[in-house]
Amino acid sequence: MEWLKYLYHFGMGAVVMMLGIFFILRSGACNLKNKHNRIWFFGLIGGYIWLAVIYALWISAAIYG
Repeated sequence: MEWLKYLYHFGMGAVVMMLGIFFILRSGACNLKNKHNRIWFFGLIGGYIWLAVIYALWISAAIYG
């Protein structure tokens, strides 16, 4: 059951984040040719992935540890 909550939480979060990124890129608010914007853009994506990995490790430790 915990994994279902995890998948829902990060799945819906990914959908919302991708929609936000789509609109930001589409509007031109973030120019990926600009080094500063590119660092922040990939930092946000990397942070989301990092958080998902940390949560997965915590859930694994709680269930199987």
